[in-house]
Amino acid sequence: MAEEPVLQHGDWRRRLRALPVLEGRLDGLDVAALPAHPLSLLEEWLSAAIDDGLPQPHVAALATAGADGAVANRMLIVKDLTADAVWFSSSARSPKGVDLAANPRAALTLYWREHGRQVRLSGTVDAPSTEVSAADFRERSTFARREMLVDRQSSPRTDEAEAARLLESAQTALDADPEIVAPSWRAYRLTPDRMEFWAAATGRAHDRVAATRSGETWHWERLWT
Repeated sequence: MAEEPVLQHGDWRRRLRALPVLEGRLDGLDVAALPAHPLSLLEEWLSAAIDDGLPQPHVAALATAGADGAVANRMLIVKDLTADAVWFSSSARSPKGVDLAANPRAALTLYWREHGRQVRLSGTVDAPSTEVSAADFRERSTFARREMLVDRQSSPRTDEAEAARLLESAQTALDADPEIVAPSWRAYRLTPDRMEFWAAATGRAHDRVAATRSGETWHWERLWT
């Protein structure tokens, strides 16, 4: 029988319920002025987060599911926003890459606490361009490129001497060819077919809307929060 964890604090329900939430600028959402394309609203909200100096406004949670249906979630950085998609990058051999090879459906969530705003996207992921993937890899730091040339992400690291040898070998390869690209590196594109926007408002009269794509057209609807 597995041992129960020893928690260091007592009544977690009471402790969590006592924490303040949804403080600061809460503008809500003008549901009468929604753009034709929901990515335009994502661009507006992301730009506002950047312009207002919110910490790490491009960090998002990516949820994937593998061939066995097991769901995994992790934080990553959004690398680009284009007219029809959101981009991120990873190794095709990473857990997320393996999941996406088996099941290209994924969901991405961005949250800006200080603005009380959340965006959820769900859609299909692909890696359409080797050129974009290569350029993305070359823009990474030397340390990050060295790690990805080793390409052992999420694998057990049990031998530090072996790890040092692998990293040294990768550094040698980088020194010999600064333009080298890890073969498994991918710039992934998530093309959404559904997006949800939630905006906190003073007095808890929050706003929530969804946009669903049908062909080339997006249809908006207001949701209960």
